[in-house]
Amino acid sequence: MNVVVRENATPLYLVYAASALEGVVYRAVSGCPPALDDLRSYVELGVPHASRQRFRATGISVFRDRGTLRRRMARFGLGTAVATLDLARTEAVWAESGSSGHITVWAPAEALLERVVQCEDHE
Repeated sequence: MNVVVRENATPLYLVYAASALEGVVYRAVSGCPPALDDLRSYVELGVPHASRQRFRATGISVFRDRGTLRRRMARFGLGTAVATLDLARTEAVWAESGSSGHITVWAPAEALLERVVQCEDHE
């Protein structure tokens, strides 16, 4: 397979250490308390995904804003609860990966579960 690298190519994502993430993030989960599977990627869960989304599918989606997440939950039928995660002291990495404060986070589900600081049932 030949790989072609364009000069001055703009990266699709810039990946940062969790310590660079200011504040908490929010994740749609199946209930409170969240289960490990709520914090696993599509790839880990064996969920089909578009090949062009493979990079994002290896991480989990979180949002900077709880209200934005709740609107997405209603629109796409995501989970029944909102978990708040404080990732500042984890070995996670993350990237801005969509509009409206969408972030993809890469870390083991066990490490993410330890960083859940709050869980609220979605009304």
